[in-house]
Amino acid sequence: MELLTAAGGSSSVSKMAGILAGCLINTATGELKFHVNGKQTEMSYRVEPGTILYPAVFVLPTSREVLQFELGNIEKTLPIASAQLNERSNAVQLMCPPRLKMEICKTRTWLRVPDQCARVTSLKLSDTRGWSVLCDDLVRTMMLYVPERDSSIDILELAEHESLCTFHQQTLRLYCSLCAQGNFKIAHILCQHVDEDQLMYAIQSKYLSGSLRRCFYDVLIAIHLKCHYDARLAESHEYIIPLNAKLKDRNYFNYETKSVYPHALNSDITL
Repeated sequence: MELLTAAGGSSSVSKMAGILAGCLINTATGELKFHVNGKQTEMSYRVEPGTILYPAVFVLPTSREVLQFELGNIEKTLPIASAQLNERSNAVQLMCPPRLKMEICKTRTWLRVPDQCARVTSLKLSDTRGWSVLCDDLVRTMMLYVPERDSSIDILELAEHESLCTFHQQTLRLYCSLCAQGNFKIAHILCQHVDEDQLMYAIQSKYLSGSLRRCFYDVLIAIHLKCHYDARLAESHEYIIPLNAKLKDRNYFNYETKSVYPHALNSDITL
């Protein structure tokens, strides 16, 4: 669209007639110029002279006849001869010019497999009883349920879904905020949503993204450790002396009392 605007064309006309875009590269000066439908545009870029460039064009097709390669002549340039193409006369498929490759990107659906395969032991009991299959070690995975899509997704796949990963991080931060200031009631309720198995799997997983791992660490600290840490920090300068029968009979204001502590020489004052 920027090239079409620079050439002074209309978008409605381009949809009907098409767009012929080209790029001229001056290897001596490192200047790149563009032309649209045979008209030179004012858009130009400059790179270092002698830079090796590998231009590529990505096209999203809207019809079957979306691309057409033309080997025409341009002003102040020599045309490409057919002898340079090395095309065979008996070739079934058309050959592209040298250094011009055509690739097609097709959509594919994939599913993540576990990092380690489960050890399965199979044993044939008999022809009538059939086979016995025993799985020794189970492969654990952590799935996230998306109610809007009515589907589940592996937590390790969130690295490829930025919106879902951000939403899950914000949810974990919300749990941390709800457990602030020693809110034990909310922390006890959240233990049912983020239990011990989820926390240990997220912390011990080697392939979990760093941002999600940090959020799970924050949830672990906020629910199970933060309140106890704050209590110990507030009581760090407080001491409790147990008052037993021996200490009750000992009067530290009496000079006859033998003790390793210094005696208080001041008089008693009662308010």
